Amino acid sequence: MDLAGLHHKTFHTHASQLFTQLEKFRKHVFSETVAYVREVHARYCGTTLGVDDTLNIGTWFTRGHSSHIGVECAVDLLTGLCVDAHVMCTYCQVCESTGQKLFQEKPEEYVAWLVDHLDKCEVNYKGSSGMMEVEAARVIWRRSVNTNKLRYTTLLSDGDSKTFTELNDIKPYGEDIHIDKEECVNHVSKRLGTALREFNFGPAAAADSAQFFGF
Repeated sequence: MDLAGLHHKTFHTHASQLFTQLEKFRKHVFSETVAYVREVHARYCGTTLGVDDTLNIGTWFTRGHSSHIGVECAVDLLTGLCVDAHVMCTYCQVCESTGQKLFQEKPEEYVAWLVDHLDKCEVNYKGSSGMMEVEAARVIWRRSVNTNKLRYTTLLSDGDSKTFTELNDIKPYGEDIHIDKEECVNHVSKRLGTALREFNFGPAAAADSAQFFGF
């Protein structure tokens, strides 16, 4: 249609305004969700919870993969509702455009610009994409009691033990509370099927059959 796109400064201005409103909405949604999850768990356990009482629940932790942005969520196992989420980002368009240009052309102004930009910078993680899950788990588990009056004491996992091991190393709920791990039955059945096909037909044939059946 030969329409000019938004200038990156205009885009980020609108994006910042939208983010402010969405952040208010996010807090409201999670507040309502956590209240409902606490009510359901209390009813399920046949108990009554006070406002300041902390509840232990099981969670399913989901994550992104190899990208500049990872969205990690903690999902309550009983209700299937997302009770918390954390967004991690390794890339900032403003740093790559304005920041790089100032650094190369006006280094004397770059330092002052950077100090002013830090509060608005979109980069909040500088590790590898593969370790986003572990770092996000640290953030979500450490704030669960203060934010939601919840302890995530059971982790439904896909077999990868990095997050599980890290959580029990940092002990977010103190020395006396251990976090348990439950295996996802879908991943267990998938790996069992792969092992059986490899045992019967060999790795190459197993891979072909898995692709054919969509495993």
